Amino acid sequence: MFFYYGKKKDYKYDTLESLKPFRIGGIVGYFYEEDLKKAGLQVDYAPDELSAIRKLVAGRMELLPLNELVGRYHIRKTFSDRQSDFRTLEKPYSVDALNVIVSKQYPNASALLERFNTHLKKVKAGDSYKAILKKYGIGE
Repeated sequence: MFFYYGKKKDYKYDTLESLKPFRIGGIVGYFYEEDLKKAGLQVDYAPDELSAIRKLVAGRMELLPLNELVGRYHIRKTFSDRQSDFRTLEKPYSVDALNVIVSKQYPNASALLERFNTHLKKVKAGDSYKAILKKYGIGE
């Protein structure tokens, strides 16, 4: 996701190149460094997530690509009184699936995956799962 701070704005983008008019932030070593460079963006890099978010709040950058869960965690922890001032662009920078991988050589690998998936469905059907999502501000 691209985070921004302050009043709601109508930031929209189709490609990374269309973000050239904006001050973009980033975190050193993140997967997107090469993409942002290829797009010709001038990026103000920070050494870690929290430093980058602080730069965003200070106005040194307008947009910050950051994993939504990581961003919301740091915002909730450090800027809890200003959480509502942080927003994300509608279009995500990237969408990544989370997967469980089990080696085929692991004894009873398919049975293990089947049990995992069965129990995951039960957890997702329960109220505790919804409560966890709500607690951490995560949409399903």
